[in-house]
Amino acid sequence: MHATGQPADDAFILGDRILHVRFLAAIRLLVCMMRAMPHAIAASGLAQDIEQPLRLVRALLRRLHQSGLIVPGGATRETWRCAQDLRAVTFADVFRSISVSRAGAAASGMEERGARASSAQQNVDLLLMQVTMTINRVALQQLQQFDLGRLMMVTAPNPSGTPPYGIPYLAKPGRAA
Repeated sequence: MHATGQPADDAFILGDRILHVRFLAAIRLLVCMMRAMPHAIAASGLAQDIEQPLRLVRALLRRLHQSGLIVPGGATRETWRCAQDLRAVTFADVFRSISVSRAGAAASGMEERGARASSAQQNVDLLLMQVTMTINRVALQQLQQFDLGRLMMVTAPNPSGTPPYGIPYLAKPGRAA
């Protein structure tokens, strides 16, 4: 922790605060939807449940839908539900779905700089891109070992209404649409 109360950069996934927030929010969205099954949940309700801006939630829902992890909830506009049992979905699946757009943005930024950069700078950029790809590959191998079904045990309320074993909930109970 820094003196400001903010977590140190290494407290985030791969040291990337934005990726960390998106990854955690996507997992929370999926857990909310799983807890609401078989009902669909409105995007606005999900945003409120995970305490994130509706704009971020909508962007994540689009990415999760494009990845096949969620499907539209039915006749009601902007409602969503899980496409499959979360025990079949790994953290790596979620990571891939939310990190694709960031990787594409980084690559296009590199191409744009490539036209202006010197040969030495291009070599540095290429080396850093290779390092990043290697780190992401190792991270994905580790994330592949954990399925989201494990979170259901941790987040399931017990009869007293308190989190099991003193573990705070990852998300508040989802609201049915």
